[in-house]
Amino acid sequence: MKKKNINVQPGTESPPSAVDRFLSSLSLVCRLPLPFPFTFSAARLDFYLPITALFQSMLFGLGFTAGAWLFRDLALAALTALMLQYSAFNLFHFDGLLDTADAFLGAFDREKRFQILKDPRIGVYGIFTAISYLALKFFILSSIMSFLFPAFAGRASHSILLSPPFFLLLLFPLAGKTAGSLIPAIYRPAKQEGLGALAAGSRLRFAMLGFLAALALYLAVPLLLFIFASPESPIRMNLFIPRDAFWQSAGFVGWELITFLQHCLFAACLACFSALTSSLAIGGLYKKGLGGYTGDSLGAAIELGELLYLLTLFVWMQHS
Repeated sequence: MKKKNINVQPGTESPPSAVDRFLSSLSLVCRLPLPFPFTFSAARLDFYLPITALFQSMLFGLGFTAGAWLFRDLALAALTALMLQYSAFNLFHFDGLLDTADAFLGAFDREKRFQILKDPRIGVYGIFTAISYLALKFFILSSIMSFLFPAFAGRASHSILLSPPFFLLLLFPLAGKTAGSLIPAIYRPAKQEGLGALAAGSRLRFAMLGFLAALALYLAVPLLLFIFASPESPIRMNLFIPRDAFWQSAGFVGWELITFLQHCLFAACLACFSALTSSLAIGGLYKKGLGGYTGDSLGAAIELGELLYLLTLFVWMQHS
């Protein structure tokens, strides 16, 4: 995660509120300008960073739905969603991944690695990593979509947006953002300046609380669909309506509530595993090579966490 145009003013008239801290975290990961005034503070980046993943998932879902409606093709829809997601969110993280590849795939000393991380140019290691990473991510997403919706054939795209399997797929940004929040909570910054040092006060308990809060918000989405997606609200519905008919009207075709919650629990464990594995891998790499993490390590961990979640989900779908 890297953003070079952030100016932090140490002296503020009033202490930052929870809204200020959330908007500050969102401004660090989103390329779109926020239309709200706020006092910048990265004091609780560990808690609010996982929550920002919800906006990324919403954008990815809307982009995929629009692509499916426009192109009537799952692969092009996945490509549309990826392009939209990276344009609005992931380009900063992707830059950190490529800088990490350039700095650590070669045999360089500590000072040389710092110079490479500051250099805006991309080397051969970064180019190779960019091509490999994006190709792998695109083909995994396309394969997952083809596995989940084998009979798509240009049918209405809203049926995909409302389907529980697609909801489980949308958790991959949460795995990435949680990985980014865990690095400053576990490791120390390599230097007392830059974006990495802003999150030096992070704590592991706040990162996990942020993960749980974000997961609760994710689960609220299908709950709202359950309540409002049917032609008539279940609050006023006939209690004797067939259960399968209601689930089908709400978009949960063929899914029981208990089954859905079981899959949500699996997805939550998978996201937590992907985030922890990615943060330990990238954080350990930076600790060994630089003595601590930098802002680039957060971006690299976010990208790796997303890819690991998708890859593990794909393997599980193929063998379950």
